[in-house]
Amino acid sequence: MRLSIEAVLEIAQKIERNEAIYYEKAAGLFPAFEAELVSLKKMEEVHEEIFLKMQDQLEEEQLSKLAPDPFGELDSYLQVFADTSGGEGRPAEFNRLTGSESFQEVLKRSIELENESIKFYKMLEKAVPENSRHFIETIVVEEQKHIASLKLILVKNAG
Repeated sequence: MRLSIEAVLEIAQKIERNEAIYYEKAAGLFPAFEAELVSLKKMEEVHEEIFLKMQDQLEEEQLSKLAPDPFGELDSYLQVFADTSGGEGRPAEFNRLTGSESFQEVLKRSIELENESIKFYKMLEKAVPENSRHFIETIVVEEQKHIASLKLILVKNAG
């Protein structure tokens, strides 16, 4: 499978949007931890902006040479890829939130999902041209920063 880095950055942005929804829902379910969850949501929104800026910096040779999309289906395909492949951005995860979990369980699951996303991006790294792999490395670093933030919140709120 070959992917353009442009497509990967589109997927990454969609995953971050999905994850922001996850934290927004969690904030509604855990009002005592709303500030922390809103902060995590904002972190995801910042990631989305970073990935959009990265996409804006692509060189001509890194842009996808995709066939015309007369039926407007490409965005749907990328959305499905983001919804089913990236750990942290799977809608199934935020649909699973019920409020019966503890805040610590939500944080631990978020860390697991971030780690799954890192594995997903590392797998995608092999599918993009070599001259674009540094973009994937940047995405992974951002996800690692998010894991560190989640771990700090987890320690701060340990029972």
